[in-house]
Amino acid sequence: MKAPLPSGLRIALLITAIGPAVTSIGAMVAPKFMARIGGLPELDPAYQMAGAATLGYAIAALLAMRATHWSEVQGLAAAFFTYTLLSGFGAFYYVILKR
Repeated sequence: MKAPLPSGLRIALLITAIGPAVTSIGAMVAPKFMARIGGLPELDPAYQMAGAATLGYAIAALLAMRATHWSEVQGLAAAFFTYTLLSGFGAFYYVILKR
């Protein structure tokens, strides 16, 4: 028997999609501006590629909102957790240790 989708997961997926969508579109459309507000060196192709990858996560989250069972989004949830954890480590390293 498949476990039903937890009640708040659709809202969590929507919230998960909004932030990455905004930042990824910004990184793809205006990479120099995004680098400047982040205090980073201007590496256009890298920001655009990262933006495209992040936009993929946002779109996946929106598509996952159609799911009816937990098993349909379980792999995506693991990917989101891994991405968030590793991004957090990277941000911590850059902000705390490199500056």
